[in-house]
Amino acid sequence: MKKNILIISADYPPNNVPGAQRSYFLAKNINKEKYNIKVITCKNPDLPLGKNNNFDPKIEGVEITYIKSLIGSAPSKLKENVGSKNKNSINKLKSFIFKIGQQLVFPGKGYFWVPNVKSYLRKNQNLIKNTDIVFSTSPGVTNHQIAQYIKKKNKNIQWIADFRDFNYVEHWEFKKGIKSYLHKKLEGTIIKEASALTFVTKTMQNAYQKFYSQYQDKMHCVYNGFDKGDFPVVSEPLNDKLCFFYA
Repeated sequence: MKKNILIISADYPPNNVPGAQRSYFLAKNINKEKYNIKVITCKNPDLPLGKNNNFDPKIEGVEITYIKSLIGSAPSKLKENVGSKNKNSINKLKSFIFKIGQQLVFPGKGYFWVPNVKSYLRKNQNLIKNTDIVFSTSPGVTNHQIAQYIKKKNKNIQWIADFRDFNYVEHWEFKKGIKSYLHKKLEGTIIKEASALTFVTKTMQNAYQKFYSQYQDKMHCVYNGFDKGDFPVVSEPLNDKLCFFYA
């Protein structure tokens, strides 16, 4: 019998942010003969890097559920409006409020997506009941909060928490104040309650294993991958110089 995997990722193609690719390639490359895959993602994400409208995120054997955020794309739209010729004081004020609000909200702007996702899950109890594995990837750490909520509702679920960027360790770790303390507490519960933890580099894995030494055995490294088909095959270099472009 196939097992059911649920992927929690507010970012998903055609969103251009790196986290969208991480969750997409996971869904794409999991063996569909062994697993049923469902993805919960944001219907109206903030798009700081824009989106690729030519990218079709549909994958055979993968069911995608889109859930709206209470705020979503509003911050990006305000930035566009403020930067246009038709800028006005109202948009400037709204943009300023969003900017300040994003600094104050804990644990991040993804928080505004969480209530609607929890509401959806409460209305679809069978989704939690029938899930065998839940995979959450961060940033934002709110994806982990949703997976944590699912895990508490079904203790038999195996929860894989994926860290693509530092949260408390080597980030908030060096800051003071209540928000730093809250990030420490939140990250600690994720590390403790997750069945397994994955990181995008050995350096990250080693840093977390050092900080959370009692949980180091469940920490693993899964590098980012790519599709060879997305790149042209070059039998010989065009010249003696090889240039890399990184954005």
